[in-house]
Amino acid sequence: MKHAWLLPIAILVCFAVTPAVAETVVKAGLLTCKMQAPVGSQRHMRCRFEHDDHGPPHIYSGTANGSGLEAGTRGDSMGWVVFAPTTSLPRGSLRGSYVRADGDSAVELGNGAKLIGVSQRRISLQPIASERQVALEIGRLELR
Repeated sequence: MKHAWLLPIAILVCFAVTPAVAETVVKAGLLTCKMQAPVGSQRHMRCRFEHDDHGPPHIYSGTANGSGLEAGTRGDSMGWVVFAPTTSLPRGSLRGSYVRADGDSAVELGNGAKLIGVSQRRISLQPIASERQVALEIGRLELR
């Protein structure tokens, strides 16, 4: 009984040195947005999220901010692959702010940097190429 305290300490040390398990991230679906007319460096948009698990689509409104957004025209579209911990995202899961994940100033759609959720860090958006997309510089994206 003299050294009974050693076992609990040994268990705590084992937990402390065990590496954290990496969180699984899967492709949850596609987010496509139709751009409205630019207002300075800001573009309003209407977005639709399509689940990979064939759930009902989610509709969002949004705002993209960046220095190159005034270059596009009304009706331009953008698309992102949505990565999350699960394919079954409840309605409203994409609401919030997203910021560019890397330090590049330009985001060439299809080859660009992904956007990481600020309030929901477990969700990220990877740009994809689609019809009528233009190279845009997005610093921040807000979905409501």
